Amino acid sequence: MTRILTKIVHEDGRVPFPEVADFEQLTVKALEVAERDPSDAIARILVLLDGCVSLPSLYREESRGATYRQCAYAARLSDLSYKQRQAWYRACEFVPLSQRLMGQLIKRIKEKGATT
Repeated sequence: MTRILTKIVHEDGRVPFPEVADFEQLTVKALEVAERDPSDAIARILVLLDGCVSLPSLYREESRGATYRQCAYAARLSDLSYKQRQAWYRACEFVPLSQRLMGQLIKRIKEKGATT
């Protein structure tokens, strides 16, 4: 398998993000990470991305890394422990999660909280 190297963009306050990223591929990767251990707190968050699709009007948000402030807010909404938050930040960087994906997660976490 040939692996294409992509330049990683490092912006202050944001998850390092590939210069060229495919929104659908990143969404699939996040869901694959969630499938590894469905009972894990991180998996229960990432699975909320199921059904998230690319929107051309939101290209800018889809092509930039999530802010660490967004990551922290999602962790707080999800009531993650200190250890879980550390794993969450690593997952945000591993996938990596875009600003748009994180926005969707925050929205869905809030919706889920309102229905439970």
